[in-house]
Amino acid sequence: MKRMHVTLDEEALAAARQLTGKKSYSDTINHLISEALRRERLMQAINELAKDPDPWWPGYIEEMAPDVAEYLRNKDKKSNLIPSASRS
Repeated sequence: MKRMHVTLDEEALAAARQLTGKKSYSDTINHLISEALRRERLMQAINELAKDPDPWWPGYIEEMAPDVAEYLRNKDKKSNLIPSASRS
């Protein structure tokens, strides 16, 4: 552990300590830092998955959410009907 001097909002720290149920301010701060890191890593992983145009294995959406699969098929059909701006 590294010791350091920081200035914190006392009310926010007390509220966080009560909310998390941690016994000390140090435990509260360490817990919240760990949670922030976990959340950021999760969001980065989700964003990486979202970059893939089809992140699911074949047939997954049709099996697990047929209504979503139908919506996506209809959406693709409609987008193909709209002429692109580059065509003249």
